[in-house]
Amino acid sequence: MPSDRMLVLNGKPAEERTTRELIRALNDPGIRTKKGGFLFKSAVEQGNLLLGIIPVLQAGERTHHYDIRLPDRPAQILIGNLSPVGVFTVLFAEKRQDLSEEIKVAYRSAYRRLFSTLLDLGLDPDLCIDRITSDLLIQTGIFTHEISTVRDIDA
Repeated sequence: MPSDRMLVLNGKPAEERTTRELIRALNDPGIRTKKGGFLFKSAVEQGNLLLGIIPVLQAGERTHHYDIRLPDRPAQILIGNLSPVGVFTVLFAEKRQDLSEEIKVAYRSAYRRLFSTLLDLGLDPDLCIDRITSDLLIQTGIFTHEISTVRDIDA
């Protein structure tokens, strides 16, 4: 991965072996089911994609988004999950009335960066985006085209 697209995974610069294992887990229905899916937070900070991702189930216990730490306090944080059946929910905490054009552009960039990076690493492009996420992105004007798979966000 080029240095201008550095991935910081769970607080550390991502290593090839770690990213390969992550993508394999995200793509594999059996692993997703065993782990109960995955929770994540992501943001772009100083040109780096920050991604914190954990299984929903760890050592028999339920995890939560607050268990995921991103370095510093980046703007435009995306929060979501990948369900066991391979459907992404990817939301943000910003109130709709606070979405200036500049913030919409920043969120669009954050969504594209997250999924273009994961796709470059081998994420299945046909994994679905849920209707809640798709509707939110269109209704807020962050995207203007229909989004049903991760490929559509990178379009």
